[in-house]
Amino acid sequence: VSIGSNDLLHALLGIQREDNQLEGLRTPLDPVYLMTVSQIVRHAHRWGKTVTVCGEAIDHEEALLALYALGVDGVSLPPNDIPRARRLFHSVALPSDPRAVARRLVRCQSSQEVGEVLRESFPPLTE
Repeated sequence: VSIGSNDLLHALLGIQREDNQLEGLRTPLDPVYLMTVSQIVRHAHRWGKTVTVCGEAIDHEEALLALYALGVDGVSLPPNDIPRARRLFHSVALPSDPRAVARRLVRCQSSQEVGEVLRESFPPLTE
């Protein structure tokens, strides 16, 4: 199963791609978006299918961490962005129970709260 993050986010929020007045609503940290991705992952995995995500959500570091916690199996990255994603995952402590993080994420009421959960759950590694 492949999720186009831009299309899904726009459809869920009822936002047209060309509508720049609602730019602030277009965040891959939106709780409705994360809840929907979580449901897609759960149902796909139940049927033995993997889930990948492509689109602008992959460019957002916190969204990339959220997708990991939600159980997304893979992301579609341009080759030049792979080192950035690797650095991100090597710079934070991964939670011992990503599913617990996912449960917290889908209960969030705002994208700000999502960001707080992610910062708590993926603390920076100290050298």
